[in-house]
Amino acid sequence: MSKKPIIALLSTLAATVSVATTAGSAELHRYPGTYTAAGGDTGRVDCRPQPTRINLSAGAYGPLADFGKAIESRLDGNVVGYAYALSEYGRFAGSGAGGWAQKPEDGCRPMTADTRLLIASVSKNISAVAVQKLLDANGLSPFDYIGPWLPEEWPRGPGFEVNGELRFADLLTHRSGVNQTIQKLDSDSDGKLKELSDGLGSFQAANADQTQFSPNTWDGMRILVENGIEPEFINPPDSDYYGPYSYKNANYSLFSVITPRLWLASGQMPILQFADLGDPAMNALVYEAYVTDKVLEPVGVIGAHCYVTDGDDAALYYDIYAPDAPGSKPTSDEPSTACPAKGWYLSAMELANFVANVRYNEDLFPHWLREEMDQYRLGWSKNADTEGYAGFHWHGGDFFWGYQPEVQGDLEGFKTEAGGASRELHSCVMKMPYGIEGALVVNSSVAYPRSVCGILIEAHQEWLQGQEIGISIGL
Repeated sequence: MSKKPIIALLSTLAATVSVATTAGSAELHRYPGTYTAAGGDTGRVDCRPQPTRINLSAGAYGPLADFGKAIESRLDGNVVGYAYALSEYGRFAGSGAGGWAQKPEDGCRPMTADTRLLIASVSKNISAVAVQKLLDANGLSPFDYIGPWLPEEWPRGPGFEVNGELRFADLLTHRSGVNQTIQKLDSDSDGKLKELSDGLGSFQAANADQTQFSPNTWDGMRILVENGIEPEFINPPDSDYYGPYSYKNANYSLFSVITPRLWLASGQMPILQFADLGDPAMNALVYEAYVTDKVLEPVGVIGAHCYVTDGDDAALYYDIYAPDAPGSKPTSDEPSTACPAKGWYLSAMELANFVANVRYNEDLFPHWLREEMDQYRLGWSKNADTEGYAGFHWHGGDFFWGYQPEVQGDLEGFKTEAGGASRELHSCVMKMPYGIEGALVVNSSVAYPRSVCGILIEAHQEWLQGQEIGISIGL
């Protein structure tokens, strides 16, 4: 398989409605007679018979036609809506979509490869790239300590002191002891949480009727830092990481306060010296600004945010097992300190563009940072490139909404053994063997026995098997 020229993915390719076909590529799939404008609104379709699939993304089949078919065969009829985009050696290779971003009764908008939705924990992959770039700009490595980069006014407990031993890599790999400490604090069995939260008015007001705290908020992170990592969750001194592995969003939410201080120290944004970094909202805004300015916009991802920007066009989230249940609409309208962990809104096309550039664009992400990221699985799954997954690097995202009686009414009749009107979204970004990159997003629960990342891996294996068969018979 010859290596193709490395170019950035172009999001405009996904907006084109017809493309020149190549040998072996399949026809575009559209629902006959329904791809017509309704009321003059761009992107709307006639909602007469509900389609099982609409594919509105150009180049839906191309160099990786069989790969796309393998994805679609697993998702058609098993989700409410999905979209994917693929590249090969950094070059756009195809995209596709099926089902609905908004079902006919909710607004009638088909899913496309350009539909933005919450990517949940795939945000961590983006944040890892941003943090590595900032560390490099400051002459630091992932194995330097985070203590000097936390708010000066925060009291510090074990691991978080200015000369503490908790490192960037510990947070980036979830090997910090953070989750175990939060679980112990959350029980409040010894009254420590109440003691730590005294005097934090906004925290108390937000949690007046509960003992649990949210470690992704400014006050929650401050409580965590003041408490420090509980001694029983700190590894022996000769260990590779500070704590044992335990996945937790708070590891990445801390980058909402670390990123602004690293950016200020780098000298790349002098105006930050006038920013009030004691303001929680300012930290969230500066984190978003850095990622936008230094990671997303340089590769052509324009106008992305850590909150919903599409208004009535936004994808809704559904339960595939409750077909009559209405979708849930995202409500966030400003960046939050949880954005580095779970808050970006992007499309499948934009995610595939991002990961292709991370893999091949030296100006965006030099090879030494890429090698470091892959070697230590910074921002990747802990199972990436392990036995059985050689050459695969990925991060998935999942989000679940419970009932909203004030929005959905009585959903008692929708409850099922399979999930019970749990409105969901799932996402995955992945680097694969043979120079392939891809992204897949789904806006509902999935009636297929694999995770979204697992579906991409399966599709790659099926595609590769087909390539090997084709080579063996001389195709």
